[in-house]
Amino acid sequence: MLFDLAGTLVNFRHLRVAALLAQGAQSTYAHLQQLGVELPGFHRYRLAHQRAFKQRYVWSAICRKDFSFMDVMIQVLQRCSIAVPADQYRTLAWMWYRPVVRLAYVDAGVASTLDQLKDQGIKLAIVSNTCVPAHCMDQHLEQEKLLQYFPIRIYSSTTLYRKPHRNIFDAALQQLAVTPERAAFVGDRLQTDIRGARRVGMRTIWKTAIPAVKTTRRHQADLVIHRIADLPSLLTK
Repeated sequence: MLFDLAGTLVNFRHLRVAALLAQGAQSTYAHLQQLGVELPGFHRYRLAHQRAFKQRYVWSAICRKDFSFMDVMIQVLQRCSIAVPADQYRTLAWMWYRPVVRLAYVDAGVASTLDQLKDQGIKLAIVSNTCVPAHCMDQHLEQEKLLQYFPIRIYSSTTLYRKPHRNIFDAALQQLAVTPERAAFVGDRLQTDIRGARRVGMRTIWKTAIPAVKTTRRHQADLVIHRIADLPSLLTK
């Protein structure tokens, strides 16, 4: 059983990108100051990162390929002649992502449901569209106490392929050593999660809000749930 991440396993309160980038800029700038790194003015530092992130995001939407924002961050630091020790890159990337983590929450019953699935011998994996580097996503899952359930985690920031592209699903299936017809995908987005998984040949389970939004037959899922906690009873039926 493969799961989407954001909106499926982990929910996020209202995300205001500009505010989150401003918080990330403040915390990383302060951290670099403590390290004694020579820096430009904060305004230039913040704008350089925001512009680079926005440009790469637009490029990603046009090319339909993802990126890792840590790579963008490193390019900005080098372009601004900010000499940062390479062993600080992962720390800085986490500091950029940390404001998003503070807005995350996991629904009741998710961990117990994953325990039941695991006890039944069902292999579990995550397939997520995200520009967040893998180590940050893993650290976030660890904080939410979910990492232990998912030995296989495929992020588009690593593969560069985004759902609904079949390559990102195939990468997970290969690591799980299962064929598509013996797998199911659980996700909250019809255009990416359900559409992509159906293309590959997996069964699909749509986690939707209550009440469910209207959908077309073209992207209709095999099954519908409102909570992850509904999965065990659904599978029994």
